[in-house]
Order: sequence, then C-alpha cells, then structure tokens
Amino acid sequence: MSADNKYNPIGEDMTLYMRSAQIGERDTLTETNNVDILGGFLGTFDLGNGVDWELNAQHSRSTTNSFNYNLINDEIIQQAIDSEQYDIFNTSGMSYAQWNQQMTELYRKAAHTGVYQGKFESTQLDGLASTLLVDNGDVSVAMVGGLEYEMIKFKQTSDPESASGIISGGSGGDDVDATRDRSAAYLEFQVGLPANVEFSAAVRYERYEQEGSLTGAQGAVVNSSTFDAVVPKFGLSWRPVDSLLLRASYGDSFRAPNMSEMFSSQSLSFEKAVDSLWCNEPGNVDAIYCATNNQHKTWYGGNPNLEAEEGNSLTLGGVWNVTDDWNVELSYFSITYDNKIESVDVDDILRDEIKNGSSPYVHRGADGKIEYIEAGVRNLATVETSGIDFVTAYNLETAIGDFNFKLDLTHVLDFKKQDNAEAEMIDYAGTTDSPDWRGNLATSWKYDDFSAAWTVVYIGSQSADYYNTLEETDRYVDYSHYFKHNIQFAYQHAYNGSITVGVNNLFDADAPNYYTYADYRDVNVGLYDVLGRTYYLRINQKF
Repeated sequence: MSADNKYNPIGEDMTLYMRSAQIGERDTLTETNNVDILGGFLGTFDLGNGVDWELNAQHSRSTTNSFNYNLINDEIIQQAIDSEQYDIFNTSGMSYAQWNQQMTELYRKAAHTGVYQGKFESTQLDGLASTLLVDNGDVSVAMVGGLEYEMIKFKQTSDPESASGIISGGSGGDDVDATRDRSAAYLEFQVGLPANVEFSAAVRYERYEQEGSLTGAQGAVVNSSTFDAVVPKFGLSWRPVDSLLLRASYGDSFRAPNMSEMFSSQSLSFEKAVDSLWCNEPGNVDAIYCATNNQHKTWYGGNPNLEAEEGNSLTLGGVWNVTDDWNVELSYFSITYDNKIESVDVDDILRDEIKNGSSPYVHRGADGKIEYIEAGVRNLATVETSGIDFVTAYNLETAIGDFNFKLDLTHVLDFKKQDNAEAEMIDYAGTTDSPDWRGNLATSWKYDDFSAAWTVVYIGSQSADYYNTLEETDRYVDYSHYFKHNIQFAYQHAYNGSITVGVNNLFDADAPNYYTYADYRDVNVGLYDVLGRTYYLRINQKF
C-alpha cells in the first residue's frame, strides 16, 4: 500500500501480509489413475552347465488431476488496494460486520481455483542370462549378464495464472514436457575359491539421454543432457572358521538426476527464516523484518542444470556367531560423493551466504534485504562421511517364553560437506541436525499366542556452537541426548487374526527445540518425534 493511499493509516509505503480467511480454508482434490502391465518369458538353454534366461517388458502410465480451491490472485488484490475501494485497516470506523463484508467481497473477487495435470509414461525392456562357468569342487565361477532399456515421457500443465506465479496459497507450477531414454548393460562374476574364500566382481554401464522444456514464472528453459558412466564393484569374503565371517567391499556409484529433480515445477513458498547477514549488520534495524517468524519469498523446484552424482564406498567388517544364540557384527564404512544431489533448504542457503560472503541463490534489493530465495535441488561439490556400525543380537529360550535382544549402534566419525569447489570442507558430525551417535535397543518376547516388544530409540547430543558462531547469535541451543521408549502387546487369536495395542513415546519425551524461542516447526520433524505420547490399536484379520 502506497503512502498516499487514502486508507493508509501511517502515511508511509507499507507491505501488507494478509490472510484470506473469509472465503474458507484452502483445499485440494486430487485424482490419480494408474496402469501397470508387466509380461515376460523365462527359460533354460541346455548348453554346458545350462543357461537360465529372462526377457521382460513393462509399461506404466499415470495421470494426476489436481484442483486447488480458495487460492488468491495477487494481481487482483493489488489492483483493489491501489484503487482505494477497500478500507482494509478500517480507518473509517465501520462495524465489524461491515468491515468483514467488504473483506469477503475483496477475497471473493480475487478467489482462484488452481488446476494441475501431470502425465507420466514408462516403457521398459530387459533381458538377462546366467550360467555356471566352472565347478570343479575347489573353484566355482558363476556369471550373470543383462541389458536394459527404458523410455520415459513426463508432462505437466498448470493453469496460466498459477504458472505465471501470481497465485498465493498454491505452489504455482511450470508447464513441463520432458523425455528420458535409459540404456544399461551389466556383467557380474561370483567366484568360489579354496579355504572358504569368495570373490565377486561386477561392472555396469548406464547411459541417460534426456531433454525437456519448462515454461513458467521464471521464463522458458530448454535443456538437453546426456549422462553415462561405467561403474565397477568388488567384494571379498573369508570364513576362517564356521562361526566367523570377514568381508570387504568396494564400489563406485553413479546416479543421474531423476525427472523430478530436473524438471519438477518451480513452486512458490514463503519460508520462515532470519536474515542474520542483514540483521546482524550494525545500523540495520527492522524489528518486523528480523523477527523469527518473518517469511521470505522462496522458489522451489527442479534444476535442469544438474549434473550426475558420482561416488565410491568402502566397507570392512565381520560377523561372529559367538554361540548358536548370540552373534556380533562390526563394520567400518567410508563413503564419498562428488556432485551430490540434495534438496537445500532456506536456513542452509542463508548460512552458506554468511560463510561465503554472498550467494547466487539469495536475491537482495537495493536496501540489502531479501527479495526472494532460490531453493530446491542442486549439486554439492563433495560429501564425505565415515563411521562404525555395531550390531549384536541374543536369543533366550525360557519356560515363560522366548526372548530376543538386539542392539544396533552407529557412530559417525565425520560428515564433511563442501558446497562448491572454492569452499572449505566443513565437518558437521555432532552439530545441529547431524548427530554422531544413533542407536536402537529392541527387546521382544513371545509365548504361545502372546507377544510383546519394547524398543528404545537413541539420538546423540549435538552442539550448536558452529551455527551460533557463524551467525553471530545465540539463537541455537545444544541438543541433549534423546531417548524414546515404544511398547506394544499382541495376541494372535484362533480365528486367523491378531490384536495389537501399543504406546509410542511412553514417557512423553520432548524433542529438542532448534532455537531458544518457540516458533512454528522449531523441531527437526525428520529426526525427532513431535507428537509426544501416542496410543494405538491395530486389528488384523485374514480370511
């Protein structure tokens, strides 16, 4: 609202944040139709030791129609404000009923129903053959090889207003028309050697050819990409005694970005975040802009410029059957990714901007404040992680039932990320949202038709020092150790069914908060239970 608008109560340019409650809640109706047809042949050739073969064909098709009700056309709202037809702040002293009637009229004029249609079609052909090449007692060699081909078509269409990005309350949407051809060939050998040694070697070649066009609020983008790689994998195992197995494996990895990551719609959201770069600058004062619940215009969606993700992994470990009822497993893993494809959220983008001094994903106005942020998926330069997995299980048979105890623990030694080739590698292990300890202790009991289970979920503590130092704030708090207890009891009745009752988060453990203030979703919902203690009853009946 401009300063000279006759209904402006303060006489200064202002930005209005409005909620269209008068026309009702936003709602979405989605209809999806799926067709999936699979057919194939399999057989055996009587050659040498015999050759088993398969030929398969599959066709899948999916259509989605979505209708989004009670959205708002931003341009109509802006025109109504500029035309001075609506006294939004009630400067004229109307009754509530009169004010509410005019606001209802305003929102009804701007009401919009978003329409979206998506179509996905896949046709796939594959074949394989396997045989035993050598089997002389001491040495055996088995082989399998195959070919794959897949053709994908993806198309989505939104109504023009949503596609142009002028609709609030919906996610917007680009028009997308994309295709992908995938070809692959693979060969694997399994070799049995004397002294209980086994060796495996595999190689796979994959090639992706894809092209697509996107048209929407961000303009028109046409992209054509080809990804291909030869990926090897090796494995070695040795059983020196019957109770002990030692094993090692190494492999390269390759993943082309999928259709959604490259061509999904550019959608508009308003994410809550604090612009620490601007708000911590001396002389910058704006209580509303720097409030913890301030929202920033954010674009999400696919990235047609993605590159393929490559990596390698090494695993070393062993399994020891101490007794018939007790086993122990210990493994070390080391994984490296280059061009790791990840969805990056607003908080991470703003932190990267602070570390690097600027960000191509944060667009600021002449006053230095954020105009909009480009989030979504992108390639990270490098991700490196290593750690240790420990698992042990014990079975105990007693006169009052059979018990099973299982403990699994993971300790992350490092979790390093490099956001671009010029940035430094930073180890996030043990920091906020990246616990370096995770574990579960499960105890189960079974007696005749009765059973019970008790599971303890453990998430290690995390330090907030890195983020507080980076943003020059004390907003973030250290996470303490977190334990959640789940219990359940079940009865398998004589009529081919079961009844189960249980409690999740028995002691109502609180999830640690992100920040020292209470805000919407101030907890990592992907890591912690935010529901608290919950009860459930499950009835399973088979006929």
